[in-house]
Amino acid sequence: MHNGDGRWSLPMPATYVVAKGGGILLAHVSPDYRTRLEPQAALAALTSSAAAAA
Repeated sequence: MHNGDGRWSLPMPATYVVAKGGGILLAHVSPDYRTRLEPQAALAALTSSAAAAA
């Protein structure tokens, strides 16, 4: 048993970009473990948040 309970399911990878105040700026969750958020998308969310705060 690799995932703890014998089912044929896997955890889903998730990436969140969280603002200092706790708000979610970007969320990416995919049922396909091979699909990940592109780093450029996370950087764009951070850049946009920083520009809005300035």
